[in-house]
Amino acid sequence: MPTKNDDLQENQLPEDYVCMYYEHQYERFGRLEEQGLIITNVVITLSAAIFGFGFPKDKIVVLNPISGLAVPLLMIIANGFAMWYIFRANQFIGFHQERAKKILELFAHSLWELDQEIQWKYKQPLWRRRIVQLYIHGLLVLLALIPLYMFLVG
Repeated sequence: MPTKNDDLQENQLPEDYVCMYYEHQYERFGRLEEQGLIITNVVITLSAAIFGFGFPKDKIVVLNPISGLAVPLLMIIANGFAMWYIFRANQFIGFHQERAKKILELFAHSLWELDQEIQWKYKQPLWRRRIVQLYIHGLLVLLALIPLYMFLVG
């Protein structure tokens, strides 16, 4: 059974339109990556400030409800939000990449074939930028759990 896509031919749409749509998808996920980086920078700065100014400076650390409970929970919430945003933005980025590749497949098939033929050969799934950001936020959550644990146990 023929589908709607079977009727579409390469160059059926104006080339400018295809280029504009393709570029638009990459601009969209570029903005998502920028926003994720901004959120990471703000949360890391906030976490460093909390650690620097939120805990007592005495040689003997006595945690009160603010430094032992409120401050670590604030760090956990901020870093949890950043982790959620990065994860969710990654899903949207994948969606926009898929859409950009589909426009090539339908309307610029020779470019799509070239795109499929030349693949990035350095696959490092554990060290991609967004994964590293998630690692950093996870580490900050773990650091925030230390004073929280000390306050709840002590």
